[in-house]
Amino acid sequence: MAGLPVDAAAARDITRAHALRRLVWSIARLAVWCASNTSAGHL
Repeated sequence: MAGLPVDAAAARDITRAHALRRLVWSIARLAVWCASNTSAGHL
């Protein structure tokens, strides 16, 4: 049972890293979408 808190912390870190990467990816995709709309003359 000694390794359980470590495993829980590792799983939480992995989940946080995955959520952060997904957030960064969505922001990057939004930036690309805005850039393409701006270059198309919408702004």
